[in-house]
Amino acid sequence: MGGKLNIILGSHHHIPWGAGDDEFEDSYRREIKPLCTALYKFPAVSMVLHFSGVMLQWIERNHAEFFILLRDLVSRKQVELSGGGFYEPIFPLLPPSDKIGQIEMFTTYLRKQFGKRPQGCWLPALAWEQSLASLLSACGMSYTFLSERAFAAAGGDDSGGLCYEPAITEDQGKIITVFPLAHRVEEMLERDSFAPVLTSLAEKLLIEKSDKKDHTIAISFKKISQGEEEPPEVFYHRIFQELGEVKEICEFVTPNKIFRSLRDVPKLYFPSSSGSGETYHHLPRSVLTSHPKVNDIYSKMMFVHLLINQLRGDKARKRNAREELWKAQGKDVFGDKAALCRHSLRKAVYRALLEAEKISRGKGNFNAALSRFDFDFDGREEYLFKGDPLNCYVRSEGAAVFELDYLPRNWNYLDTCGANAGDTSAGGAGGRRSAFVDYLLPPAFSTKENRPEETEGARFCGQERYGALDNKDKDVLSFSLLPPGGGPFGGIEIAKTYYLKKDTLELHYELFNRGKTEEEFMFAPQFDLSFSGVGEAFLHLSLEEYFDAAETLEIQDLKNEVLVVFSSNHPFSGKISPVYAGENGYQGYQSTCFLPLFPVHLLPGESWKGELKLRFSALKAKARH
Repeated sequence: MGGKLNIILGSHHHIPWGAGDDEFEDSYRREIKPLCTALYKFPAVSMVLHFSGVMLQWIERNHAEFFILLRDLVSRKQVELSGGGFYEPIFPLLPPSDKIGQIEMFTTYLRKQFGKRPQGCWLPALAWEQSLASLLSACGMSYTFLSERAFAAAGGDDSGGLCYEPAITEDQGKIITVFPLAHRVEEMLERDSFAPVLTSLAEKLLIEKSDKKDHTIAISFKKISQGEEEPPEVFYHRIFQELGEVKEICEFVTPNKIFRSLRDVPKLYFPSSSGSGETYHHLPRSVLTSHPKVNDIYSKMMFVHLLINQLRGDKARKRNAREELWKAQGKDVFGDKAALCRHSLRKAVYRALLEAEKISRGKGNFNAALSRFDFDFDGREEYLFKGDPLNCYVRSEGAAVFELDYLPRNWNYLDTCGANAGDTSAGGAGGRRSAFVDYLLPPAFSTKENRPEETEGARFCGQERYGALDNKDKDVLSFSLLPPGGGPFGGIEIAKTYYLKKDTLELHYELFNRGKTEEEFMFAPQFDLSFSGVGEAFLHLSLEEYFDAAETLEIQDLKNEVLVVFSSNHPFSGKISPVYAGENGYQGYQSTCFLPLFPVHLLPGESWKGELKLRFSALKAKARH
């Protein structure tokens, strides 16, 4: 044959930070333990394994005996452990200091646990930007992996339509090696066994081409499916037996063993991309524009990163804040719509972000402040009340609250998925919901028969841009929405003023009839709050789903042990309903929607004033339902 076929077998294992122990346990028992136990019995087969730092930490706490096996596989050079970001981040979305920090944190962990510093880096979601080449090199990484499609886009040679060869790539004079993941070979292995697929590939590369050249391919082991009735131990044992049948024509190598011996490899520059196959994207950052909720999380991440960078003098506090921030940077809610819809994962992200924010504030009294800042990087300012115990962020679109944090519990009560009612631009599960989104509804509107966003003759103000007014009081935020003149209730002007007073968010409305005819309508300042779940184990409400003539609504958030009280200076009727959203047939709880209704009747020139309050406090034990 002349040359030889080198095969890099790899397997990647990760469970998101914030997932339940049952998910980690299932992955460990169904994939990780059977794989490594079987591999140990076949010393001729080498593999590169990547476990996220999250996964390894869980194993260390719950199955420390597994580390004995893994250390043995590493010491006899049968397994190479790949490095990366500790919390499995999408690197292009991170500031440089966070990229370096996550890589160094994971490198240190692997070196302490297994005695060897990793030489290669796994890229979560295969997300790439060319500047990563110099950054990875600076972190001591010598190689990484990218999809075959990235090689095709970079103009790589696919060896007569069979597979791509490794390449080097460069940025700022720094070089790393990139191995292509042979997805076409993986697809063949899903339909057939190893022996015929690899034998055929070796014959075509080494005999038919007759170039007497070594060829190297990388195969992701997890892409190869097993039968539902076949136990994992049996499956992996069978696979390694099949690999033994082709050892005469294939050599199973680790990347560290082979990348230094590669000769005459091409140099390629790879375009920005992420994923592979049907999930391949040319722009990793496109998720920030296609999914508003992802952009909200990204914006909070960058905001907290900025706060941490402003810390001076206390290195320990800065390090602790950064490590909390890194927990929130995992790829799952940024790169997977199904994961984004998972309530528990998003809550874990916000818990980490808010804990990092609290650490950056330090101990002692915190001076509440209102600031203007382009929080979500859309070219327009948002308005940030930063207080203790509440944060309240407001955008001019709808003059609505888009983040409401109760800091004693590290809980964002507006962390929701699903488009705002009436907000078709947000779209699907990647959208967001807000608090105090204003509707003007026909006077005969019925909560039992209609939804406000589907009601004919209604005016939805959530997409109208309110104008912010200058106030002498720096702790007051006022907006005004001028009457559009046409459409339903087009003569109504809305004035809206926010106050943040310790544990209470206060909102004053004044509705003016600027038209020439009388107006009668139901005013509905809808708000969503996101709890741990729905049902008696999570919530106790003082009102039923449909209610009339209330002045106060008490909400017992049982999991967080928080009492939320909504009150008004006018009696109100309304509806309380849970919001569900999801992907691929999954529909999970996201938030609870509160729709208070106030009847309003205005002659030309008249106005209506209303005062609403949301108060948050610790739930006393004797008050718990």
